[in-house]
Amino acid sequence: METENTPNTEVMETEIEGALVVMEEEGALTVIDQSKALVVSDIESKKRSITVEQEAKKQKKRYMDLVEPFKKALKARHTNACAKQNELVHPFDEVIANEGRKRATYDEDERVRLAKEAAERAEIEAAERAERLQAHQTAITERVGQHKSSEETIELLNLMLHEDGMTDEKAGLIRSQIETEQAVLDGINREAAQEAAEAKMVADAAPSPPAASLAPKSKGEVTGYAYKVTVTDMKLLCQAIGEGKVPTAAVKEAQGKLNSYAKDGIIKHGQFGCSVEKTPTSFTRQT
Repeated sequence: METENTPNTEVMETEIEGALVVMEEEGALTVIDQSKALVVSDIESKKRSITVEQEAKKQKKRYMDLVEPFKKALKARHTNACAKQNELVHPFDEVIANEGRKRATYDEDERVRLAKEAAERAEIEAAERAERLQAHQTAITERVGQHKSSEETIELLNLMLHEDGMTDEKAGLIRSQIETEQAVLDGINREAAQEAAEAKMVADAAPSPPAASLAPKSKGEVTGYAYKVTVTDMKLLCQAIGEGKVPTAAVKEAQGKLNSYAKDGIIKHGQFGCSVEKTPTSFTRQT
């Protein structure tokens, strides 16, 4: 049922169709045919052009006056429909958005918690490994003694590598000491040789960083991140575009402003990457 604010558009459409028939019979559309046939080639045809244009403006106003109420009625109906849609649908949109935010907040909190736990585990494992290595080193030092020659030390260390129960960590320490002793035999300072061997061992046995921890996804859930950019310095953005660091699609030209700048002489043809086209205009005032 139509209300006062939403007139019956079907009735209005019928009225418009009837009015159009009358206007066509009155010759309102002949000005269009006249314009198509008119060529401005002298003063008289120029005057005729002005007359045709003024008549076109008059007929345009008649048609605008005829259609405008229909447009307003349709707009009112559209506005009412949008309001009703917003009333009915918006609560569901809020639910969808709120639930997504809840899950995203939980996922981020869970990611931070899991990352913290992984870092703590890595720290504990590193401390335990350092303690094991120290114990292995003490045992190796006690076995080889402090007064053996480098040749004897290397021979004993090679024998130790083949003992039962040899772990990778302990074997790494033994090989590191073998390298040190061999370097001493080759004439390198023992302190420097030890530092080099220890640095190589540390690099080879560096613990892997904790794996990225993510909250488990539920069936049907798609997770990710939403991004929103706020331009705080347009000049810097345009500079980045000019340097090729940001695609030109990041901005869109303000055509009206550019046309105005060309009119005011701020932008000339060929300047600032712009092409200026200047065309003559002519219009008539309503009498």
